[in-house]
Amino acid sequence: MNYLRRKSVADASRRGGARSSRRRRDRWTAPHLITIFATAFGLSTATLPNSQAAEVAASIHVPPAEVYVLGDDIPLVWRFTNQSTNPLAMLWEGCCRLNGKLAVTTGGQAVDVLPPGASSFHTFSKAETLPPGKLMEFSSRLVDWVRLPTGGEFELGGRYTGVLPSQRPQIPTGQGLWTGTATATPTKLAVLSVDDYLAQRTARSREHGLELGLAGPDRLPPVAPVKFTATLRNLGDTAQSLDWPGTIQLWLVDERGWRLEKGLRHLPILGEHLTIPPQGELKREFQLSSADLNGEPFGDLKMFLDLGPANADVKRLPSSSLKVAWNLGPAERQHRSARSPTWS
Repeated sequence: MNYLRRKSVADASRRGGARSSRRRRDRWTAPHLITIFATAFGLSTATLPNSQAAEVAASIHVPPAEVYVLGDDIPLVWRFTNQSTNPLAMLWEGCCRLNGKLAVTTGGQAVDVLPPGASSFHTFSKAETLPPGKLMEFSSRLVDWVRLPTGGEFELGGRYTGVLPSQRPQIPTGQGLWTGTATATPTKLAVLSVDDYLAQRTARSREHGLELGLAGPDRLPPVAPVKFTATLRNLGDTAQSLDWPGTIQLWLVDERGWRLEKGLRHLPILGEHLTIPPQGELKREFQLSSADLNGEPFGDLKMFLDLGPANADVKRLPSSSLKVAWNLGPAERQHRSARSPTWS
């Protein structure tokens, strides 16, 4: 019996020693060895996983404006606060939607957002540092995340991942990475449709004491430029001064109510300072050609001018609108048919 007891104790001791040896070997896993060699040779450990998840708070912000109209370049600001005690590196990419994902709802219904991919105004991702306890802001454009289908009230939320597993940001040696994902505190956004904005023209003109009119042909031919006339009428009893074209933008809107993304926006004419006498008016002309649409497809367009505010205390002012057909007319179609080859 004593022999059997001593043998059992010895076997247990050997098994315990083997487990202890395996535990010691398990401590030296690949990540530990890589970290040791990287530290020894002064290499950056940016590609290594953090031992702890970084705590970063995020929110989404839209700067206030007197009004936002469907088709405006609405700014979208992502805000991050590093709540840890150490600086953390992240990759900011404001247009490709790889690290960030916007979530948009209206009336409780989700709005389709753009899938990952380069935007029309692509910017390359950039390594940024989030200092401890400091609010950091990164600007982008709403249109690079979502194409709002119409006007209305929207809630904008989303998520952002600091660094994806496939990304290798260039950061100082030893600096930690934010590899976690933060859910952004949402914000509200109200946007007017173009028709709703134009419906406010009379009230806005009365408040401004200024009325903008637009006259011109009802068709934009595909070859020759055409001339349009803007009328600036002073409704008040004192002279008004403004810069022409100054903050005035051209709006070309398709049948869906969407502003043409590639169409001309700023009038390519020489600027001048205008003084409009009381109850008087001034007229100014500008030209528009098919080249100014930059490859936009044919269709019926709505066209108007929009006087942007010179400062935050002044409201925007739309002009009267025109319906303009952007297509091939009878003469162009006949010319194209005459030049087309005849196949036998």
